Amino acid sequence: MEKIDNVNYDDYKYKSYIWKEDGRHKKPEKRKKTKPQKPEKRRVVKADKQAIFVVCTILLCFSLTFALATLSGKGSVMNFFQKNKNTDCEMYYVVCSDVFSDESLARISADEARTSGGAGYIIYDEKYYLALACYKSRDDAEKVRKRMAGSSSCIYEICIKSPALSWCDNGKKDAVKNALKYSDTAFSRLYEITTSFDKGSIGETEVKNRLKGLLNEINKLNADFDKITKSENMPEYIKIKAEIKAAAAVIGNVAKSDFSGATLSAALRFATMSVVCGYKNLATEL
Repeated sequence: MEKIDNVNYDDYKYKSYIWKEDGRHKKPEKRKKTKPQKPEKRRVVKADKQAIFVVCTILLCFSLTFALATLSGKGSVMNFFQKNKNTDCEMYYVVCSDVFSDESLARISADEARTSGGAGYIIYDEKYYLALACYKSRDDAEKVRKRMAGSSSCIYEICIKSPALSWCDNGKKDAVKNALKYSDTAFSRLYEITTSFDKGSIGETEVKNRLKGLLNEINKLNADFDKITKSENMPEYIKIKAEIKAAAAVIGNVAKSDFSGATLSAALRFATMSVVCGYKNLATEL
C-alpha cells in the first residue's frame, strides 16, 4: 500500500545526524587544530591492501545505491525494488475518501458515501479504508482523487498475482484459465456500464439490460467450467466455482433491483469492488 500523503508531518521533529555510534546519535567531538605532520614513506603491506579492497567495495556499494535511487525516479531504492516486485501483478487502484481506525465510524461513512454514488466498500488493512471507486489506471484514479474535497483521500493499491496452477491437471489448465477470465470480464463491463450511466449516455433500463447480458456471460463461463470439472473434487475447483457464483450473485442483485440515480451508481461500484476483492482472495488461495 502506498504512503498516505495527507499526514501532518509538522507534528514530528526530525534531526539529521552525521555520526552514529552504538545505536545512539552523537555529535562529533570538536578537535583542536594541530599542525599536520608529514607522513612517513612506508611499504604497502598485505593488511593495507586488504583495507584498500574494503574501501573500494564500500564505494562501489554506494555507487550502486545512488544509481538505483536514480532509476526509481523518486530517489528511493525501495521504490525501485517495489516497482519491479509488482511487474507480475494485475494492479487495481482504489480511490478512498478516508481512512478510519474505528470500524463503526467507517460503516457510518460508507452509508453516507453511497448516497452520493460512491461504492461505500470498506477495505480492512490494519485500518479501515473507505473505497469509492476502482480503476485499472493510476492516472484515472488520481484525477478522481484530486477532484475530491478534503485532504483525507488516498489511493489504495490492490496487487493480484497470477494464480499458481501447479495443482491443476494439464488437461484442465485451459479450462481453469478460461473460467478465471470472469473477473476481468466483469470488471471491464461494470466499469463501462458505470461510466456510461454517469455520463448520461444510457438510462437505468439500459443499465439493467447490460447487467443481465453480463450475468448470462458469467453464468455460461461457470457452466462450461462445471462440465469439464464435474467429476473433480479438489478444493481449488470448488473455490473457483463458488467465487464465480458469488460474483454473479452480486451483479444479479443490482440487475434485479429498483435502484436509480446515485444509488444505482453506488451499487455498480460496490459490485465492482466485490468482484475485484473476491478475485484477489481467490488468486491468493489458488
